[in-house]
Amino acid sequence: METWQNHGLSFSYPDSWKLAEEGADDERSVTLHSPGTAFWTLILLWSRPDAEEVVDSALEAFEDEYDEVDMYEMDGTLCGQDCVATDIDFVCMEMVNTASVRAVQLESLTMMVLWQAADLELEDVRPVMDAITTSLKVQPPA
Repeated sequence: METWQNHGLSFSYPDSWKLAEEGADDERSVTLHSPGTAFWTLILLWSRPDAEEVVDSALEAFEDEYDEVDMYEMDGTLCGQDCVATDIDFVCMEMVNTASVRAVQLESLTMMVLWQAADLELEDVRPVMDAITTSLKVQPPA
């Protein structure tokens, strides 16, 4: 396992997944790419927008991009706090895909976790992506 630690946060992820981090001063994204087509992304927003608005914006993007989209409000937590949570099923290139969107507003930032996988690999990668999400922690100040 590898550990990413930055911006007062940390999470663990499999050695075989590739990590990429990009962004500017007010927004940052950290994306993990599985050996297949699945990915897991953490988006950090220091302007602290409302978590509900962040999820709504992501859901609108899915609806704009894909013709067949089903959304399911969920219960969830991020970093031990209740979060706004929605799971999504959508069709892309005649394949059913699943995505998960979770967002929470913390004292210093709003964060969103988005992961996505094709149903062909979902059974294998969903437990991994759930474990990555569960491992996401706010680090105590030094």
